[in-house]
Formats: sequence, C-alpha cells, structure tokens
Amino acid sequence: MADDLTTTTILSSILQQASSVAPAHERPQSPTDAPIRTGWSAPDSLLTKLFSGDLSTIALAFIVTLSLPVLLHLYFYTQAARSGASGVGGDGIPTFLLLGPSGSGKTSLVTLLQRRLIAASASSLDSVGAEDEKPQVASNGNGHVSASPTRLSQAATTIGMRLPPGTPLGSNKYRSENDYEVAASRKNSTPYKLIDTPGHGKLRGEQALSWITRSNVSLRGVLFMLDSATIDGSSDGGETAKDTVGYLHDVLLSLQRRPKIVKKAKGEDVRVLVACNKQDLFTSLPPAAIRERLQSELERVRTARRRGVSAVDAREDQDENEDETVLGGGGEGQFSFKMLEDEFGVSVDVVGGFVKGDEDGKGVRRWEEWIGSCL
Repeated sequence: MADDLTTTTILSSILQQASSVAPAHERPQSPTDAPIRTGWSAPDSLLTKLFSGDLSTIALAFIVTLSLPVLLHLYFYTQAARSGASGVGGDGIPTFLLLGPSGSGKTSLVTLLQRRLIAASASSLDSVGAEDEKPQVASNGNGHVSASPTRLSQAATTIGMRLPPGTPLGSNKYRSENDYEVAASRKNSTPYKLIDTPGHGKLRGEQALSWITRSNVSLRGVLFMLDSATIDGSSDGGETAKDTVGYLHDVLLSLQRRPKIVKKAKGEDVRVLVACNKQDLFTSLPPAAIRERLQSELERVRTARRRGVSAVDAREDQDENEDETVLGGGGEGQFSFKMLEDEFGVSVDVVGGFVKGDEDGKGVRRWEEWIGSCL
C-alpha cells in the first residue's frame, strides 16, 4: 500500500512539471532568440534606408539627381570638342584641307588670304603705335604673329589663317544674340588651319589624299578647288575636266572610307566644299550647272571603275566590299551628292567665287562663310 502511494505521488509531480512547461511556440521569446535578418531586408541595408525616408538619404539622392546630368554633359561635350577640334599637332585649332588639280587657283587663294592677314596685322600694329616697323607677318593660327612660311609646290604646307571678324560661325547657330561668344566672334577673328597641297597627279596620293586618312588629323572640312572655265571640257580636249572629275572621285571615295580606316573618325562627318573658282570669267559655268555636270561625270567614272573592280574580283576570286571600292556604295541608283550624304554622311556644297583681281575679299567671302559654318 505504501509503495502504491509513493508511485502515485511521483507520477503526480511529473505531470505537474510537464503541464507547467509551455510549448516552444507559445513561450515568449527573448531578444537574443529573435532571428537575424540579412540581405536587403536587414535594418541597416542600403535599400531599407532608401525607403525609410531618412533625411540624409533624401539629400544624397537629390544631389545625385542634379549633378549626374551636368557631369555627363561636361564629359561628352569636352570629348566632342577634343575630337572635333584637335587639328594638326593637337593644339585645338580647326583644320581644313585644300585640294584641287594644278591651275585651279589654290596657291592664289592662299596668297590672297595671307595678304589680307598681313594687312590686318599691320593695321593692328598701327593702332598700338608701331608705325616705324611693319614686318611682313602672318598669323600662325594661335593669334600670334609669325613670319609667313614659304610654300613648296611638291609638299603639303600647313598655314595659320583667320576668318574676318563678323563671319558667322556654325557653333553660334543655336546661341542667344546676347551670348558672350556671339558678341566676341563679331569683334574678333577666328583662327583655323589650312593645309595647302600640291595638285600634280603624281603627288596627290602621298601629299594630298593621305591627309584624309591620317589618324592624327581631325578634319573639319575639305575645300576642293576647280576651274569653272574648263570644267565643261571645251578646252584642251577635255583633259583638264577629266582630271578634275577623277581627282574629285578619289577625294570623295577616301572620305567615304575614312571612318573604317580612322577609328576616331566614326561619327564625325566631314563636309566638302567644291569651290568653283574663276567665276568672274565670261566662259565659266554657274555653280548649279557645275554641280549637275559633276554628278553626271562622277557617275561615269564610278561605273567605269566599278566594272574594273568587278573584273579583277572575278579573275582573282576576291570578295571586295563595294562600300569601300565603289563611290556611293553598291547601290544601283544614279550617283548624286545627296546619296553620298545619306549613305555615308559626306555632304558636298558647290559654291562659286573668284580669287584673281579680288582685293577686298568679296570673291572669296562665300567660301569663308562656309568655313565659318563648320566652326
């Protein structure tokens, strides 16, 4: 009887202890028992702070929102300025290439521009009281005065030039009339560099066309001069006209291939000015007629050379890309300057003028305005 009572007492105490212990899911948890959250849901994570409404986070987001567009604009603007105006030698002065056959008037144009520059320099020296000494000077393109270089007929020469004050600039097109840069361009002359090249057929490849595909030269434009009185083919059996059209074909084809040869030239469109010289002569054709004639003659040269390339490819079993070997690409349409601009970004303007007998610059004014539109 005593043993049964003892056993009952022990069982009762065990049941009481078991009932006093609550299940694990019903017991209150202490702070140390709470699960540790990690990752994006953690209280101190960046994402939690961004959505928490913290004042420091809001201020940081506000600063980034305002500064990021400004920094991107400054980066791309300065990068475009460096690539577009690196010029020759990396001095930041825009560079233009002067091309054309012999007798077209390239040297006469450079001489006229330098003579006007010398006169302007002498006038500026007079204004500061330097009347006793007036050397024959010319600008080196940086705004400084230096001796006029001697041009060699068998080598290309880089010459510093300046546009007359008041010449409209293309970069001022979207500026306000009250902008400081616009007012400064009206009062001051704008510097640029002109690469004068020989026109002889044997020197064109090395001394003229090679400048188009040089990686250290960032061209703003190409000036191609021709004789308006001989382009119709009525003189010397049309040899001068054929030579002029053939040379222009090579120039445009080099510009068409330039982005694939010069990596930094991608996205940089180089404009071409066909300067129709000697418009003061009675036998010269007007610029509109010269434009139509050039397009038709370039189509003939394009077709002839395309057949020659096709014959070579068939004989040597080569697969050439017609975009690199045919002017205007491999399309079947009639060649036009608009086709060249639409397909390859090479725009061609045909503008008349004259150099001989032009003392005040009226004959070349439209050419200088074209240069200004590229700046």
